Formats: sequence, structure tokens, C-alpha cells
Amino acid sequence: MLPLTLLAVVQTHLSIALAQTSQHQLQLSNGVYNFSTTSLPSPPTFALPDISTLYVSVAVCSTGQYPRFFVTNDTSISQPGPGDVDDSSVFEISLGAEGVGTWNGTATHGGVLAIYNSPVGASFQVGISDVQDIFNITDTYPLLGDTASNQALLFSPPFSPITYAAPTYPNYTLPPANLTFPPAPSSPPNYSLYIVQTSSSSLSTMPRTACAIRNSRAAGATLVSASSSQGLWLRDDDGWRWQWLVGGLTPLTNYTAFAVQDQTKVSQPINFVTKSAAFICPIVHSLPFCPSTGYAVPLPPPPDPATGHNAQTIPADTSATMLAILANFTTTLTTLACGRDEYSPLVSCADCQRAYRTWLCAAAFPRCAEEPSALDTQAGVPAALVSVPAGAAPRNTVLPAFAQAYVALLPCLETCNAADRACPSFLGFKCPLPQFTAAQSYGVGYVDSGEQGVMGGGVRARRKTFMGTCGAIRGDVVVVSSSRRRFVGAALLISENAAWLADARLDILVARTTVAGDRARIGLEFVRQLSADQNNIVFGLVRNKSTATTLADLQRERPNVHVVQADIVDSKALKAAAAEVAKVTGGSLDYLINNAAFVDDEKSGLTLDRFPSEEVLEKELQKSFTINVIGVVHTTNAFLPLLRAGRTKKVVALSTGLADVELTLVSGFAVHAPYSISKVALNMAVAKYAAEFRGEGFVFLAVSPGLVNTKQSPPTPEELELFKGMVADFKKAAPEWDGNPISPEQSVRLMLGVVDRATVADTGAFVSHFGNKRWL
Repeated sequence: MLPLTLLAVVQTHLSIALAQTSQHQLQLSNGVYNFSTTSLPSPPTFALPDISTLYVSVAVCSTGQYPRFFVTNDTSISQPGPGDVDDSSVFEISLGAEGVGTWNGTATHGGVLAIYNSPVGASFQVGISDVQDIFNITDTYPLLGDTASNQALLFSPPFSPITYAAPTYPNYTLPPANLTFPPAPSSPPNYSLYIVQTSSSSLSTMPRTACAIRNSRAAGATLVSASSSQGLWLRDDDGWRWQWLVGGLTPLTNYTAFAVQDQTKVSQPINFVTKSAAFICPIVHSLPFCPSTGYAVPLPPPPDPATGHNAQTIPADTSATMLAILANFTTTLTTLACGRDEYSPLVSCADCQRAYRTWLCAAAFPRCAEEPSALDTQAGVPAALVSVPAGAAPRNTVLPAFAQAYVALLPCLETCNAADRACPSFLGFKCPLPQFTAAQSYGVGYVDSGEQGVMGGGVRARRKTFMGTCGAIRGDVVVVSSSRRRFVGAALLISENAAWLADARLDILVARTTVAGDRARIGLEFVRQLSADQNNIVFGLVRNKSTATTLADLQRERPNVHVVQADIVDSKALKAAAAEVAKVTGGSLDYLINNAAFVDDEKSGLTLDRFPSEEVLEKELQKSFTINVIGVVHTTNAFLPLLRAGRTKKVVALSTGLADVELTLVSGFAVHAPYSISKVALNMAVAKYAAEFRGEGFVFLAVSPGLVNTKQSPPTPEELELFKGMVADFKKAAPEWDGNPISPEQSVRLMLGVVDRATVADTGAFVSHFGNKRWL
């Protein structure tokens, strides 16, 4: 049994020399000084170097009361202290609960650092720099791959992001099946990994500093080195990471891990749980053809002295078959119009290959899990777990049969949907619908990758609506603020490969249609799906609150839903609405979804030459343009200041496939003319915004919702006749289409997936709910 104090994984490098000193002069060249109560000079003051820009950093290394640190850049003050805080040239370094702090300022003529109230036995470090604060707590996180009964596979935050040169036609080449990684960085960051049992008393009392972590380990804890392995690994496009396979852990135990860079910069903590002692599946990692695979797989134990499976120990038949499948798929893919406009303006062959590789690896290597306890589950939420009896033939026929019974954690349905969206239809990707047969092969839920540079940059994924889907089991990572850390019995609730960012709130405004009736259902469905995640604050913008009764009902059910009133053609009302939103969010907005639209159902079946009069036609064109274009522009402009202050900066305008010239010509669909014309203009407005704001990190998209059944009442005979003609026309352009409209729920779910995946590289695009030019 390991002691209930601290475990430290052997560090990758250690480059900072810690020099104990009793000198009164602190020099830039020394960098970091170690002090204890017994080593302090009398009086405890130090001269600071003469430098125009100076950083004085402090890290407390001991528990208990913290010393106080005062700095002055006024050399006439020989011993700054508590009595001088009213002096504008005397500053106290604020440490906070974490025990780390920095003063930054000008010290052209030098200065003085003084220490007060240093208790007996206290120890601390002082760092001097002219570049940056030496000690800090970063916003990044370590990453958990998986756990076994006494092991954990963990990764450092990413560094040195990889940028691949985009292939071009006609020499369009794709990565090989067995990926060849670019050269690793010659001087990677020096990361150490420290793990402490979460129940340890030292965790709650020690400062969040590297020296405090080392001191806690030295006070009787065990250094895990003999059973741990480490090395650089490129598991995703976010960049290189150090990886550690840590052994010697205790089954069914909560742990907290920190990544420490250069022995001075401490990451945010992650929490994880080891599996039970009966868990027997080994961890698989470091596969060049499946670089993101890093979890427990039902395979025989690896040969000694290996502690987990990698490319050298995995069964040869398995790796050979996987490589052959990937090679054949790549060969087929390159027979298409790769690198040319007719493939897709939003996704490429490389995107298709990447999504296929992710799906294949997730499907080919089943992930071992354990049956959840009663405390691990949530009522009404599928656990995505399947019990597999001993000796059962695996679904992947090139894997050996596993001699013992185990529980398989199904891959997320999104892995299939992502390949379906990124790859051409002739390749045959057809994913099951969540409400019918998906649970036979997939965990039903949505987990997508996190964005680099957003809160928790080392985290690969973030929690979506259902915490329990895609694997609410023991052993997955959860990232929360210290005030909201959440354990459930011996386990944590979290989605597969995902991190629950409890503080990662998203502020979203959905501008609903200005015309009451059926089409408001799409806007309402956006609000419904987005507000299902309580971390999101969702605003529904309506023309008249008194008539938005369904939205008001939803607001009463969900405290994160707000209803704001404004007509989108009234710029003054929109500015007032933006001010109302800013009061709730603190002045920011992450997403703006412009769902507003006008179409006159009575005249939608008329072609341009069949309107009753020129005056009626002109009025219809003007009203369509005013609402569908000018209204969206006014709304966007009103909320731009809030979006600039937001993290995501995504603006979506709902367009229509009827604005696609090719679809119109091939189908011969000549009706819905004013509506279609105005949406073409809307697409150009989106492109203009994209051209202006690309440099600020904005993503502007025009997205078609597809052919959606928004009717809440039976159609009239005239509507039925118009719909039959519409289906016949659309079949000319899409003969494979089954002729059935999709529901608002399906449309919004697909559109949100497109929006979530879109990056600055996609800004200005006009795409379908599938993320391409497939309109039906």
C-alpha cells in the first residue's frame, strides 16, 4: 500500500539550479533562490538589481502561515513593510491561497525586497527575472489517457503545435497509413508529473507550488520511477506531449495530478480514479497508425518487462490488418477530386482521412471499462457499456479472443458522424440514428475536441449535454475549479475522453424569426438544445415576449434561459437588447445565431413572372431583403462589441440551399424567388463580415438547415401539392435523397456540429447542415 501522501513521477529534465544564498544582493543571473527561516539574513532585506523591467516572484514551499513580502523601487526606503503600504512606491506581493505571487515594475535605480512574519520552519523561493514571472500557475491541464487497477496513462499539456503543409492539386498526397511523425522538438519543455491521493491531508494544506510539492514528497512519500515509462508523443494536432505510464497506484483510489514545467510553473489539477483490483485489461499506447489510442484494450498481458502494449508488442496480425485497411482507404480516397473545388469548400480529403482513422481506431480497439456502481449512473442516461462474456469472438476479427469476461465502453456516435460529414457519400458511411439502433454499436452522445488556446488548453474535449453518455465510468478525467471539485463515491462522472470544465460557461444568443408561426420552431430548438447544458447561458431574442409562450415556458424550466425583446429591423431596440445581455454576461457573448427569416407562404409558390402585380412583387422583394439581410446585419452590428469580448467569436446566419445557384439550375426550382434572392445577399453579407474580422479570430458562417418539417398543423391541399412538386424538383439534383424532410431536432443537432467544428479557416463559408454542399 502506497502512503496517503504524494507520488511523484520521475521528471523529464531539470534545468534550473536552486542556489541557497545568504547574500543581501539578488542578481538576475542567479534566477531562483531558496530560503528558509534559518537562512534569512538579519535584517531580512535584499537589494534588487538595477533594471528597467523587473519581475520579483515568490513561491512558498511550506505549509502553515505564509510570510509576507514587500517590494519598493525607491532606494531611499531601506526596509519596506506593512507600515509603508500607503506609500505609492511600496508594494506587497499578494500570494493568495496558492502561495505564489509576482511583483512587476520598473527598478531603474534598484530596489529592496523585505520579508516579514516568517514563521519557524517556513521555506520559500524568490525568483528574479527581467523577462517574465518565474513562478506561476498556468491555465493548462495534464491529460488522462486511461487507468487500469494500478496504472495510469497521462500526458503533459501540448507544446510545439504541428502545422502541416496543405497538399494541392494535382500533386495531392495524404499521410501514409503508418504515420511518420515530424522531428520532435530539439529542446522540449522540461515537464515533471506529480500525483497525490486526493484524500491526502497534504493536498488540502500545501501551497500550489513546485517546491511545496517536492517537499511533501520528501516528507515520506514514494517516488514512482521503476514502473513508469515516458517519452515524447504526438497524439493529436495540438502538439507534442510528454507521456507517462505510471505504475504502483492503488486500485479504486481517487488521485490528483499536476504537470510542472521547469520546476516553477504548475498546471491546473486533474482528478482521476483507478479501476478495481479485478480489472485485467492492459493499457495500449504509442501506436503510429492510431496515435490517439491510449486506453485499456481487451488483449493478453504484454510480454515482460513491458507494462503496457505498444507498436512492438501488439499482435502482428492486428497491426498488419489495420495498416492494410488504412492504406486501401487512402488509395480509394485519392481517386476523388482531392484539392479541387468540386470536392468541398469546407472539408478536404485530408479531413476525411483523419476522421476515418479516428473512427477506425475507436471501432477496432474496444475500450475496457467496468460496470458502474449505483453512484456512477444517472437516471435516464445510457451508460454506453456492453458486457462481453469470456471467450466471446471480438467484433474486430483480428483481435484475439479475450479469455475473461469484460465490459466494453462503446465509442461515441460522433466518431461515425464525423467521418460521415467529412467523407464523400459514395464511400458508404451511414451512421445509425441515436433513437433507434445506435446503442448497439455506439455510445449515444456528443463529445468533440476542445479548442487550442481556450480555457484548459491541454484538454482534448469538453463536456456536452449528457454527462453520462459515451461512458460515465470510473477512471476518466474531470477538470473542475477547486470550489466545485466533485467526486461521487469512489468514482467520477464524466464522458469518454472528455473533461468537464465547470467554469467554461458559454454565452449564446439565438435571434429567432420575426414571423410567428412554424419556422420559429428552429429557433426554439436551438434554445432548447443549447440550454440543456447548464454551463451555457442562452438568450432567445424575440419580437414580442407576450406571444413567445413556448419560450417563456422553457425559461421557467431552465434558469440559464433568458428572453430578450427586440425587432431585428429596429437597430435602436437591438442595441438596447445587447445592453441587456451584457448585464447578464459581464459584457461578452460567445455565439450569435441569426435564425430570423421571412417567407410569405401564400406567395412562395409563385415564380418571378407570376406575381399579381409589379407592386406586389416589389413589396415582397423589399420585405424579404429588409428582414433576411438588413435585419441580420443590424443584429450582428449590435452584438459585435460583446462578441469581441467573447472567447469563441462565432456568428451563424441561417441561409438556405435554395440560395445555391447550381441546385437551382439542376433542379429547375423557380419558386420561392424573393426568399432565395435575399438569402444569396445574406451569404455575401456573411462573406463580407468574414473578410473584415478574420484577423480578430471571428468565424462567420452561413448554414442551411436542410429541408425541415416545421409544420405544427396538417398541411393544406395547396401546400401538399407544392411540396410534391418541390420533392420532384429536388430529386433531379439529389436522386439519392429519400424525399423526407428532417425534424427541427435533427436539423439543429447537425448544424450545431458544423458550427462547433468550424475554425477561422472556414470563416465566410456557405454550407449545409452536413458541413458541405449536400443540401438534402
